[in-house]
Amino acid sequence: MATAGLRLLDDEVQERIMEQCRKVLRVSGFKFRDVWASVITSNIMFFALSSDEGVYAWVVANYVLGTLGDNPLRTTEIIELGGASAQVTFFSSETMPSEISRSIKFGNFTYSLYSHSFLYFGQASYSTKTG
Repeated sequence: MATAGLRLLDDEVQERIMEQCRKVLRVSGFKFRDVWASVITSNIMFFALSSDEGVYAWVVANYVLGTLGDNPLRTTEIIELGGASAQVTFFSSETMPSEISRSIKFGNFTYSLYSHSFLYFGQASYSTKTG
């Protein structure tokens, strides 16, 4: 999946880059399907999709720490600083609006996550702004 750096490009350029990636992956020997190569959008209409970037990082961090499938209060928060965006994701026992929350189940536990992607707050984007 491509994230914020690619989202900043025009749709046509995004698609050309993704098609080149698909071509390489099709012949790589790895299990691959074209639909797996996509851009996580940041369009406000698709907010839940853009927050997936942080959710994926949260799942990886908590998998590595061995906290998935256990008490949600034992999970760790993540702040991920990418090139073009920053993501913040954490478990919350508070009720949150659906546009900033995701519900994920592992084992017998359901995790209610706050997740937000801050476009233009990545390392490269921010340093360009501050000069």
